[in-house]
Amino acid sequence: MRNIWQLFEGALSDEDCDKIIELGKTQKQEDATIFRNVSGNADDVRKSKVSWIIDPWLNDYQNYFFKVANANAFGFAADLLPDAQFTTYNEGDHYTWHYDVNWEADRGYDRKLSMVIQLSDPKDYEGGIFEFEETLPKLENFQTRGSVLVFPSYLRHRVTKITKGERKSLVNWLEGPRWK
Repeated sequence: MRNIWQLFEGALSDEDCDKIIELGKTQKQEDATIFRNVSGNADDVRKSKVSWIIDPWLNDYQNYFFKVANANAFGFAADLLPDAQFTTYNEGDHYTWHYDVNWEADRGYDRKLSMVIQLSDPKDYEGGIFEFEETLPKLENFQTRGSVLVFPSYLRHRVTKITKGERKSLVNWLEGPRWK
């Protein structure tokens, strides 16, 4: 059976994770934003810090996993890799149910595949669980440091509230011609 997501458990080494974290820390961090209008406080939807990374070494990793996952399960027309988003979640931070496609955007390209790379050791935080809203089989073992998860950008997902410590991840998207 073909999964609706592709997990590469522990695919990156501790050294690679540390290198990505250092790249993320060298960039200007800002409060995370959302691309759709919401009523009320945006912090009710998403609260974390992000920075943006452009790095050829990192792009090679991302392109590899996007290519393998797309060939294994999706077959989407997608080839544009934007800057990577380095995200830090601290105590109280979260991201409620959302999808990564901006259906309201007036662009020629849509996000087709999403990628999350788990950079933190799961012993460094509590909470902060990445979950899909409605997929089978249930996602397990994604908290393993260095794991890479690739999934269609239209799947609703969230990161539960951090109750202790700090969680770091890298997120990116593979974009392609608008969904038809």
